[in-house]
Amino acid sequence: MKKSFIFLHPPVTLRKLSEELNKAKGNVSEYPLVPMGLFSMASRLEEEGFETKIVNVSLLKLLNPEKKVEELIEGLDATIFGVDLHWFTHSYGAIELAKLLKFLKNDSKVVIGGYTSSFFYEEIMKKFKFIDGIALGLAEESIVKYAKYVHKEINVNEVPSFAIREGDKTIVNYGKYESENKINEYNFVRVEKMDNWREYLKCGPAGYDSSRKPSFWVLLGRGCMRNCGYCGGGIEGFKAARMGNLLHLREAEKISEDIDILSSKYGVKLINFSHDPEAFGEKYYKKLFENIRGKKQDIVAYWDSFGIPKKEFVDEALKTFSNIIVGISLESTLDEVRFKVGRKYTIEEFIKARDYLNDKRIGIDIYWTIGLPGETEESALKIISKSSDLMRLYKNAVVIPPFPYTLDPNAPMALNPEQYGIKKLYKNFEDYYKATSSLKWIDWVAHETKNMSKKKIAEVTEKIYRAINEIYEAGLFRENVEHRYRLDHEL
Repeated sequence: MKKSFIFLHPPVTLRKLSEELNKAKGNVSEYPLVPMGLFSMASRLEEEGFETKIVNVSLLKLLNPEKKVEELIEGLDATIFGVDLHWFTHSYGAIELAKLLKFLKNDSKVVIGGYTSSFFYEEIMKKFKFIDGIALGLAEESIVKYAKYVHKEINVNEVPSFAIREGDKTIVNYGKYESENKINEYNFVRVEKMDNWREYLKCGPAGYDSSRKPSFWVLLGRGCMRNCGYCGGGIEGFKAARMGNLLHLREAEKISEDIDILSSKYGVKLINFSHDPEAFGEKYYKKLFENIRGKKQDIVAYWDSFGIPKKEFVDEALKTFSNIIVGISLESTLDEVRFKVGRKYTIEEFIKARDYLNDKRIGIDIYWTIGLPGETEESALKIISKSSDLMRLYKNAVVIPPFPYTLDPNAPMALNPEQYGIKKLYKNFEDYYKATSSLKWIDWVAHETKNMSKKKIAEVTEKIYRAINEIYEAGLFRENVEHRYRLDHEL
């Protein structure tokens, strides 16, 4: 039996992209960015003698919008297919892709893994009989053992952290988090393991853009020391999704080696950090940046800041990278709303940081979230004028028009809704599966607050989204937009 394993990254839906664009009320994104662990798992399997590759079905749909998914995956041959169900966004797409694979490749095993599938594994295994197994949590080691089990090299009970279907039974081995302490041993930059990898490097969250600078995500660590109420990646969410119990950081030397390989071997010009380097303290980021400078690569860096970046940190970053792009989540015009979900900084602090952040070598992406506890329709709509105010102050900043906020199923707000004063509307996987099959924004809203209903959250989000886009379409803040474009696009 040929020892082969193919990972597939699902699209949001399995319809043709042209059909989706015709039906969509707002923008449609296929979310072509893959979880970073696909590259390390593919590398580990290869080390153990398996032929592996990654097929990004989401990207293929963007490159071939008139083709059906069946056509895009025809010709694939493997003993095991693995579909990532990491972000809830792919709840529908991942399940439907797994179903299609099982129909077309009935003799092969079809397994899934990631945050969302780990959190909902019992329900998924019960309802979707075509899924042969679910990797629970971090899976570099367990996926290898599952593959060996399929090839009858080991017994089913030797596969840790996996839910495995055997006939009419589901065998669940909780095991240990074997991948947790090996983070410095894994290879996260085997870019060529993905088909169409050159096109993949031109992808951002919104999709494929041929003029985009080649970019890739770089892993700083796994886990988080924070517990923001709306995020499934914090302390509580990480544990709830069976990802482990602690924050594990990679060695600075490993990270700088990754960046060197990405730049020199694959032509990457923009690296996206998985975490905010400043969050781990001055000693950590100084050592990291020193190691990166030692490789003498001309590269741009992006990260989402956990707060308002401090001057000392920004100065150090500008010594290291040709340019930096920083995502700053202001969330609400009300400081108390931001505080409630764990973001302990004010808009006034952001304004005061203008002395050193309003720099041509820096790009700033400002994010807002509609529907957080304590927000009202009135305070949310002030986001429109506040966005204009901030872009007047910061000529290097752009506001990202907000999409509907969907409550992460494993976020603290979902795990403890009473504590946050919200009503959780989506309580099981089927709710997320149905929601993500829809192109209507209202269906993506998974909660209500005391001040805003599901319908109101969707309506206000759409108003703000359209208002900010209209500001740009009117030609306002052209300087801001052009500056930001130059930082991550080829000219």
